[in-house]
Amino acid sequence: DISGVRSIITQVYSQIQGSSHHGMEYVLLGDLMADNARPSEPPVRLTGSYSDPSSGDMGSWGGFYDAINEANFAISSARNLLETEPADASRYLGEALFLRAMIYFDLSRVFGYEPGHYVDGWDKGVVLRLEPTRSAEQADFRARSTVEEVYAQIETDLLEAVGLLSQHGEDNVFRATEAGAEALLAKVYLYWSKWSDAVTYATAALSHTSARLAQPSEVAGMFSTAPNVESVLEVNYNAATETLWVNDCKACQTWPPGTWFAVWPSDELLALFEPEDARQALYPTCPEGCPTTAPDGVRYLNKYTEARGQWTDNTPVIRYSDLLLMRAEAYAETGQDALAQADLNTLRAARNVGPITTVGSALIDDILTERRRELAFEGSSRWFDLKRRGMDITRPAYQGNPPLAYTDFRMLAGIPDSQVENNPELEQNPGY
Repeated sequence: DISGVRSIITQVYSQIQGSSHHGMEYVLLGDLMADNARPSEPPVRLTGSYSDPSSGDMGSWGGFYDAINEANFAISSARNLLETEPADASRYLGEALFLRAMIYFDLSRVFGYEPGHYVDGWDKGVVLRLEPTRSAEQADFRARSTVEEVYAQIETDLLEAVGLLSQHGEDNVFRATEAGAEALLAKVYLYWSKWSDAVTYATAALSHTSARLAQPSEVAGMFSTAPNVESVLEVNYNAATETLWVNDCKACQTWPPGTWFAVWPSDELLALFEPEDARQALYPTCPEGCPTTAPDGVRYLNKYTEARGQWTDNTPVIRYSDLLLMRAEAYAETGQDALAQADLNTLRAARNVGPITTVGSALIDDILTERRRELAFEGSSRWFDLKRRGMDITRPAYQGNPPLAYTDFRMLAGIPDSQVENNPELEQNPGY
C-alpha cells in the first residue's frame, strides 16, 4: 500500500546517507585520489586512497544493489497504485525513479568508463536490474550491460521522474524534486558529452529551484546552514537520530577538532585562489596547536564542521554553482563562448573575483579549473571531472606521486571478487 511505498523510499534515502556513498567516500576520496588533497602529517587514515588511487575505494557494489532493489520495489508498487492513489503514488514513483537513476549513475562512474572514452574498446557498464528481486529464486545471474545501455536507462528514469515530479511543485531539496531530477539529468548529459541536452536541463533546473547563488559575505557560512542556500539537492541528516560516527564522518577527516584530521587541501589547490576570493574563508589556517603534530601554517577545509550534530554534516549533492558551471562547459563545447563566459563570470562575481575573457579550449580549461576551486570536497570531484574527459589524473607534488595515466587499469574499480566468482556471467574489469 502507499504507506509501504513511502517507507521503502525512506530506506533508499537512508542508503545514500551511508559513509560509502554521500556520507563520506563519494564526497572526499575523489579529491584525495587526484590533486586537490593530500594526507595529513603524520598520515593517520585514508592513505591507501592517496598512495594507490583507485575508484574502488568509493562506494559499495553490494550496498548499491540493495538500494536499487528497494527502489525497484517502490517503483513496482507505486505503478500499481497510480489509479487508486494518484497524487501520492505519482510523487513516490518520481522519487523512486530518481533515486534508482542516481545510484546507477554513481555505480557506472566507479565501475565503468564514460560513453565515448573507452580504453581498448572496453565498454562494459554495470548489471541492470529493473524489477524487484523478491526471492532467492529470482536472483538470477546476469551479464553487465554496456555503458551506453546503462546511460540510456538512467536517462529514461530521469525523464519520467521529471514529468512526474513536475506535477507536484515541491521544492524540498532534501528529497527528489523536478529541479533535482533536471539537475541530475544535466550532469548525466555532461558525462555523456551531449552538450545541448546538458544546456537544456541545466537551464530548466535553474528556473525551477528556489536555490540561489551565495554572495561573497555568505560563502564562509553557507555549508553550516541546512539546507545550503545553493543546494538544489542535499542529503539531509536528522541530528537527533542519525550520525555517521567518528570513523566515517566528513568533518572527522578534514576538520581539526574532528578526531582524525586526516585529509588536508593540497598546496596546488590552495594556490588557485586569488587573495580576494571569498572562498579563501573555507580554507582557514590552523591555530597554534591544531593538532600538535601539524606544521605551522597548515590550512584546512571548513566546509564540514559537525554543523548538524556530533560527527554529522549534510552533503550538498548538486548546487546552483555546479549548474552554472555545467551549463558554461556545455556552452563552451558547442562554441557559444559568450554564453559560457556569462555563466562562469556570474559565479566568479559572487566569489568576489574578476571576469574571465578566454575563448575556445582555454575557456574550457578555465571552467574546469573553476570547478576545481568551487566544488572541491563535494563529490563533484576532481577525479570524476578528469576521468569523464579521458584525461590523466594529476597528483600533488607532495611525496612526488606520479600522475595516473587514463589508460591505467585503476581508473576503474574492481568488482568484488566474491561477485565475479559466484556469477559466471559477470566479467571483471581489466587488470584485476
